[in-house]
Amino acid sequence: MRKTDTVNCTLVTARGVHLLEVRLAATFLKRFAGLMFRDALQPCQGVLLTPCSSVHCAFMRCPIDVVYLDSGGVVTKCVRGLRPWSGSFGNAGRNVQGRRFGRTVHTLELVCGAIDSLGIAEGDQLHHPHWDRMHQYPRSVLAADHGQRGASMIEFTIVGPLITML
Repeated sequence: MRKTDTVNCTLVTARGVHLLEVRLAATFLKRFAGLMFRDALQPCQGVLLTPCSSVHCAFMRCPIDVVYLDSGGVVTKCVRGLRPWSGSFGNAGRNVQGRRFGRTVHTLELVCGAIDSLGIAEGDQLHHPHWDRMHQYPRSVLAADHGQRGASMIEFTIVGPLITML
């Protein structure tokens, strides 16, 4: 990742506060491209896909860890070692207590093994300048940001047939 594309964020876990370099992917094309055809992330780097409640690993070169977040940056689900040519949904399934996972709004992609090494678990929180911007303005001003709901499904309809053919 280029330094100009990244923002320093803090991830608060039970093991402490961790500093991450996170690239924000907030447009359809940036979310769709994600980490496709790119080299592996470094240990303290990540990509924040927003809004995004599911991911695909089509055309990726290495496995990743995926952390799903709610609208405030609180971790709702962790997926370890998502392999290339696979996918994951943030709201699907149940946690260890048997409850359904919370509503996923954002997705954080990290290097494989980051969830275990940083001790990320449900309830931990990512602090990112994007959240500050979201809470700074009234909801009516941000209505334009919600126009991309369903973009994950459009991405899947494009990538799904490619995965099937391969």
